[in-house]
Amino acid sequence: MSERIDGQQRLTRVLAVMRELKPNTTIPIAELSERTGLSPQTLAKELTILSLCSGDPRDPLSFIPVLVDGASVDVFGQMPALERPIRLTSAEVAALIAALEIAGVPSEDPLFATLTSASSPGARIEDVERMVMASSAASPDFAEVLRRISLGIESGRAIEIEYQSAGSDTPQRRTVEPTGTLRDRDTWYLRAWCRQAEAERTFRFDRICDIRVTGESFAPRSMTPAGSPLVTEGLPVARLRLTPGLELAEAQWPGLKVVEQLADGSSLADVPFAGHAWLARQVVAHLGAIEVLGPSEVREAVADLADDLLGG
Repeated sequence: MSERIDGQQRLTRVLAVMRELKPNTTIPIAELSERTGLSPQTLAKELTILSLCSGDPRDPLSFIPVLVDGASVDVFGQMPALERPIRLTSAEVAALIAALEIAGVPSEDPLFATLTSASSPGARIEDVERMVMASSAASPDFAEVLRRISLGIESGRAIEIEYQSAGSDTPQRRTVEPTGTLRDRDTWYLRAWCRQAEAERTFRFDRICDIRVTGESFAPRSMTPAGSPLVTEGLPVARLRLTPGLELAEAQWPGLKVVEQLADGSSLADVPFAGHAWLARQVVAHLGAIEVLGPSEVREAVADLADDLLGG
């Protein structure tokens, strides 16, 4: 009786076999059987099916270059499926980035930019970011902090937090009325009305030492629309050239202003920045759609990062 497997199982099996097929070699099927754990009969069948696969049935050169010849298989060219760079959808990139962040991989790791550069053409970085609810500088308790903040927002209940301010030696306990979260330059923030300050405040997730949702409800307050939690006034400014049709989200580019539309459809924009590394990652992630015109040190940071990612 012939073996019955579904499409996913067959795909997994074929991909495992393809990893063992080196270009321009003749490999005994018995040797492949030892490497893959598949029987010689099953291998011969799968390799025959593989040899009939083509990216374009009208082009004989696009068929996968394998040929079963008795007890061996001839690989007489490059594997077409492995020639092209990997392309991922926005959802796939989001899932991988979320997994890395939850595992504690720092946002400075080149793998983050590499994943973004592997995204499908047309996938916008802000679309990916909206799907990834994780902090690039997240503490191990990030998921729990986010869960409790979300619970407070959804239920309309106040939250008590112990917060380590940058200028304080010890954490301070505050009662806040949460209204939302936002991300700015690789850092997640809680937006809330602080009862101690009697004003709207933003709190970095990674400085929240303890958090609990109280049983106390609160009435919505009139607050400013969500925006950048960082003050951009006084920061150095970079001049960018954006390809025609490219629009950048304010959430990802705080303070960015389009200053001129050019005849070819491209535009010039100014964006304040606090660090070369952040701006370089933002530019490189757009896969050539943004050119830094100045200052020179930012151009150099972008060039260095791109060179590193390309293995230069």
